[in-house]
Amino acid sequence: MPDPGTPCTSHPTAPLSLFTDHQRTNAETPQNSTALTPAELEVLQLLPSELTVGEIAAMRHVSTNTVNTQLKSIYRKLGVRRRLGAINAARQQALLPSHHIPLKPHPNRTE
Repeated sequence: MPDPGTPCTSHPTAPLSLFTDHQRTNAETPQNSTALTPAELEVLQLLPSELTVGEIAAMRHVSTNTVNTQLKSIYRKLGVRRRLGAINAARQQALLPSHHIPLKPHPNRTE
């Protein structure tokens, strides 16, 4: 049996440069696990509106569980724990405008 550290000579091997190029390509274009999905961006855009999770779900024709899962993912990717933190982080990253016009008035507001 050959020594495990010795390359096998009975099978052709790819040139080392191909392996190195492949590694370099993967390193240059990593999968960005922090990028928000289109659905997550949709939910993120609705966060400043003061809509409830149920209202967001109804508007998007999905379940509240789906919205809650998307919120958890948004919070994780933005490195925050709450809705307001997500809004502030998204504004800092230019994912949301710095000002907001609510989609619906707050129930305690009299205008």
